[in-house]
This record gives sequence, structure tokens and C-alpha cells, in this order.
Amino acid sequence: MADQLEPIKNNDEAVKKLGIELCVQMCEELLEAGAPGVHFYTINLEKTVTDTFHRLETVERQRRMSPWRLCEARDETVRPIYWSNRPKSYVDRTEIWDDYPNGRWGDSRSPAFEFLPYNKSGSTNSKSIEKRKELWGNELKNFLDISAVFCNFVEGRISRLPWSEEDIQKETTLVTPMLVNMNRNMLFTVTSQPAVNGADSSDPMLGWGPENGYVYTKAYVEFFCPPEFLNFFINEFKSKPKLSYAAINQKGDMTTNLTEDHTVAMTWGVFPNSEIYQPTVCDLKVFRSWKDEAFHIWLSEWGELYEEGSKSKELLQRIHDTFYLVTVIDNDYIKGDLSTTVHKVIDRIKPINSYLNPPEETEAAAPASN
Repeated sequence: MADQLEPIKNNDEAVKKLGIELCVQMCEELLEAGAPGVHFYTINLEKTVTDTFHRLETVERQRRMSPWRLCEARDETVRPIYWSNRPKSYVDRTEIWDDYPNGRWGDSRSPAFEFLPYNKSGSTNSKSIEKRKELWGNELKNFLDISAVFCNFVEGRISRLPWSEEDIQKETTLVTPMLVNMNRNMLFTVTSQPAVNGADSSDPMLGWGPENGYVYTKAYVEFFCPPEFLNFFINEFKSKPKLSYAAINQKGDMTTNLTEDHTVAMTWGVFPNSEIYQPTVCDLKVFRSWKDEAFHIWLSEWGELYEEGSKSKELLQRIHDTFYLVTVIDNDYIKGDLSTTVHKVIDRIKPINSYLNPPEETEAAAPASN
């Protein structure tokens, strides 16, 4: 090991790469020899550990037991889709609920749902300000800079967004063109999933749950939308009876065709000798609670990186104060085409997009694309 390190000892990246190679070699030998598992201490170098995981292919070896990543702090069997990428936040918010989650999503008017706490005292992100600036920009000059951050995430060039505690899931690649088009046009996407009609539960990209089952999902996208664009989307959604939607701003003004007393199944699975699993749901009352957290993240997770009075802080504050959070469900998981609907609206809003980003404010290059 010392002999291998000597010629590269002054090159941090090369040392890190060698460390991963040596670690992978040791882990493979341990596992092949019968070790039941390996335990990693990240010491704030989680990317190195993640790279080691991918090299070991443990992600593929381990069957996903739910559509979202579990949080080990709780035996969790159901989660609203808004928190699909924020397991730690979700567990923190529901830890005092005495009868939730219990495998079924009951009536949201139950007393267990009345208290949806959210700590607004500041960021809960464990990464330092310097690390987050590397991911999300040392300076934000205009909306194109913000678009670039979102595009970099959905195309895999950065590993985190303020709204996502985890790397982007594999199935998101099926809707990446739609997400890139949205983010380039000031529609900043938070959560999404493709339509799935009966994929095998062992499918390496779409599968989850026990073996020999079939899984289903409705196409879904959640995004922040400028108020100038909202009516274009609402008018298009109204012409599609199989689309469900809700749009709400930071003040709580909302328009929707969802009803208060219904819960929408977003994913479900059919497995041998079992009831139908319904682990991911959409609920209007909980959406109202989620919007508090979703909007505040602009100012806490991201906005705290910049000085008061800076252009960066001003842009993020403007989004927080004026944009709408929009959630859209395509209930036709067999023949629906949410991407076509979204692209059609984007074609209509492009002239307005140019107005909102006049030449003097768009000095930055357009978001990079693979």
C-alpha cells in the first residue's frame, strides 16, 4: 500500500481514488469469505463511501423494500410523496404521531394529522456552507444560474439539491428529458416519478418489495412555478380529466381539482400471499403542510449561503415570496403522457420566459447538458 501511495502522495484525488480501489478489494474479499456485511464510518466523506458502494454493486444486490429510501430510525411503511426524497425530515416531523405510519393512510382529519411540526429555525443540512456553495453556486446572478443547478442535479452532475437528502433515483432517468426542459424554463422540479404499469418487482430500475410481484406508479411531477406561468398550466390541466393538480403559494393561496377528503395512491404493489401494498400517497391536507417546508428551504438550506442584500439572496427570496408550488398527478398510468402535456405548456410560456429574463440579466451561459 505504501509503495502504491508514494508516487501519488501529493495528489489528493489520486490518493482518494486509490483508497476506494483498495477498500473495494478488501470488501470483496471479506464478503466472498462469508462476512455478513461491512460497516463504514464516512467521517464526512460520504461521496467516497458512495463510490465504494457503486463499485461493489451493493445497491443492485440489495432489493429495495419500498419505492423510496428507508430511514433506519423508524419501521416506515407509508410516506406522502412530497417527502420521498427527504426521509430524515419526514421522520423528524412525524415522530410524535402515536398511530402513524401504520401501513395504511387513514382519514387525514384524524387527530393524528392535526399537528405537523416544522422547525423553521434554520438549515438542517449537515454539509458546510462551503460544500453547499460548491454544489449550488458561489454566486447566483440570475434565474439561469438557478436553472443550471437543477439541471445539474437531474442529469447527475451534482449529488444533492436542497430538497433532496439523497442521490437521484434510477427511475428518474425515464423522465430526465422532461425535467431538464422544465428546469431550463424556470420550472424548478422537486419530486417526480414515471408511470409504471406492472413492472416486475425484481426489475433493477423500477422494482421494489418482495420477489415475484408487480409494481405500479402514476406519473407525477412537483415543481416551483412563476406566477406568470401558472394559468397556462391550470388551463391545460383542466382540459385533461385524468390529471389531478394542486398549486399553492407561500401565503397559502391554492387552486386545485383534488378534494379534501380523498387520499390518492401514487404507488402500489401486488405480491404473492399479501394484501396490496400502497406505500406512497398524495393527500391535499398534508400538501398544505409540506408547502411550509418546501418554501422555507429556499431561505434556509440555500438562502443562508449568501450575504444579506446580495443578488443571490434576492433571487431566492423572490422565488420564496412569489412562486407557486405545483403538484401534478397523471392518474392514467396505462396510456397517460404527462411529458407531452408539460412540453406543450412550456412551448407556450417561452416568450414570457424571455421577458422575465431580459438580456441584461442573462449574462450566464445556458445550463450545460450532456
